Amino acid sequence: MEKLKLIWTILFVVAFSTVAHADDSMFSASSATCAPGQEAVIGISLNNANEVNGLQFDILLPEGIQLVMDGQGSPLITPTDRTEGFSVICKKLESNRYRLMSLSFQGAKVNGNAGLVLSMSVKCDAAMEKGDHKIRFEEVHVSYANTELNKTDSNLPTFETTVTVK
Repeated sequence: MEKLKLIWTILFVVAFSTVAHADDSMFSASSATCAPGQEAVIGISLNNANEVNGLQFDILLPEGIQLVMDGQGSPLITPTDRTEGFSVICKKLESNRYRLMSLSFQGAKVNGNAGLVLSMSVKCDAAMEKGDHKIRFEEVHVSYANTELNKTDSNLPTFETTVTVK
């Protein structure tokens, strides 16, 4: 009986520490609504328990939705107060797939542990079908200031958001 209690206790501790550890950092994105031919802004949030000094993910856009470009032809994705001093680099990999990296060349870290880190502008084609359209974020990674965490914990779950065309 004592062995059974010990086994259950060990299993509980392992399960709890795995769940707590897996949730240390998590991205999410706000939904958006726009009319055909119009633009919308999507907020990208990060909840992190440890200091983060870099962000990376792929953006997969559905047909009919594009990233808005700035005057230099780069996607209009901007840091927030939490990522003050960070640069954003976003490169087209293939049709409707972009890779985003954001980091500080001066060594700044993400401020705080919860909230918006980036805002991303998208545009719906004029002929876009009404309804809900998913944007997926894959190959999600962070860089931790504590480099030991980067060896095992820098890969994060895929996330997505919805753009509703009305």
